[in-house]
Amino acid sequence: MKYLSVKYIIGAMLIASFAFLSKPVIAQDSTSVDQLDLPPLDESQFDTGGAKPDQSSTPPPDLGPEPELGPEPELGSEPEYSSSEGDAPVQNAIIEGVQLSAEPGDKEEEKVVSCYFIFRDKPSSYFYEVKMKEKKIVFEFNDTKASSAPVPSVAEAPISGFTIEQRKVDVNKDVRGLKPEWHTQIRIVFKVDQIPVIHVNDEYNIISFSYKWTTNPEKIDQYIVKDNTKKIMLWSTASVGGVGAGILGWYLFFRPQPVPEGPISTDDLPSRPNNK
Repeated sequence: MKYLSVKYIIGAMLIASFAFLSKPVIAQDSTSVDQLDLPPLDESQFDTGGAKPDQSSTPPPDLGPEPELGPEPELGSEPEYSSSEGDAPVQNAIIEGVQLSAEPGDKEEEKVVSCYFIFRDKPSSYFYEVKMKEKKIVFEFNDTKASSAPVPSVAEAPISGFTIEQRKVDVNKDVRGLKPEWHTQIRIVFKVDQIPVIHVNDEYNIISFSYKWTTNPEKIDQYIVKDNTKKIMLWSTASVGGVGAGILGWYLFFRPQPVPEGPISTDDLPSRPNNK
């Protein structure tokens, strides 16, 4: 019993000490909170309505109408660059310029003239043609359009100038039963005084042709394309005439001689036996 009473007395003393020590701490904390100088709460940030009448507000700047955005293309799909019915869904190249330049040649009074076709992207195909009678050099580029900026015409002997024409061509026109398939084509026609011997080069997005020319009028015949059509026709006629004359002579001198006419032989006729 004595042991228990001492135990209770010690426990009561510990509880009293704890209560006595915690009381000033709580009071100190409450006093420090009351002494803090905190700014008043700004309730305007929670106001979801419009501005108050007595407060001034700056209007937002006028950015114009909201742009209309088209639908985004689907991944993996290729855009069609031609919208007209029957046009081929291909990307067209753009011709941006035609440039002529001249450099000195290997011989005296000789120059090398180069003509460059400058494209954005590259035509799907092209070909050229030399028209002797019309004195023209024609280049045609398929799946190609002219640029918005005009291409000025330039001259460099024997080229006196050129013209650019954009048109539509049906690549299936020679195949019976197929639907028309229209492609955009650029046709460039060079007008020349004489037809030079040209060489065509194709590198990257630049297609070009070059030729040699002379400043001496007496040597022009060495640099132009010869029209041998008449000579070929004359030689062909002479050859045909020579062959015909040879055949006629052989027939007159070596033909088989006709057999002279005479009494008809009866040796090959059948004979009958005589019945007596």
